Amino acid sequence: MLSTAYLVAALAPLTLALPAPTADTCSDQSTFENANFDDLGGIIGTNINTIPTPYKGLDFQGFTFASIVETDLIPGVIPHSGTRYALTEPRNQLIMGTSMLTTNFPDSTSQSFSLKSFYYGCQLDLQNGAAAVPTQCNIELTGYCGNDNSINDATQKGSRQFQYNPTTALGAQQMASSGDIEQYFKDVDFIIVTSTLPAGEQVAGALLGTFIDDVEYDLKTCS
Repeated sequence: MLSTAYLVAALAPLTLALPAPTADTCSDQSTFENANFDDLGGIIGTNINTIPTPYKGLDFQGFTFASIVETDLIPGVIPHSGTRYALTEPRNQLIMGTSMLTTNFPDSTSQSFSLKSFYYGCQLDLQNGAAAVPTQCNIELTGYCGNDNSINDATQKGSRQFQYNPTTALGAQQMASSGDIEQYFKDVDFIIVTSTLPAGEQVAGALLGTFIDDVEYDLKTCS
């Protein structure tokens, strides 16, 4: 009969050979991203299309992307660069949920991101066949840290409000710049985007469309 000491000695190498448990590897290093939407392909003949998830590491929830063929001829807000930008409006939000940029989505490897800057603009869709009309608006971004997209379970990191003031309601209008805002949105998990007309203003039968372009951020990922 084998002794206990012999059994322990014989089994020890087998125990040491077992693989160690694996864990996600997260990096403190970040990669720079510029979401300008010009590299996205849509359905031919359709100027409003879905943004895939992920797009450059984020879910642009509540946003679609719009394609503008002749930026000098179409009245309304035009992209800051290229011919495409992201759009959110009430119909999007009814179908896709609250407008936000988030790292929280199925099979995500994105850990957090730091928003550096973006371009923005607003216009009214009159829904009567008329051209869209550039309009003043207030856009608010609020950044959170949390494992899901619920603000009830998250910690607010920062918030900033921006005003869009087109020079005229006629013709093509340039987007405005947020400037450097990284200090307010450093290492956040998601940012909620809301937009409203100036206090007291309301247009019957019109939808407020909010556009963003050249969204620049540093992205941290896990593997």
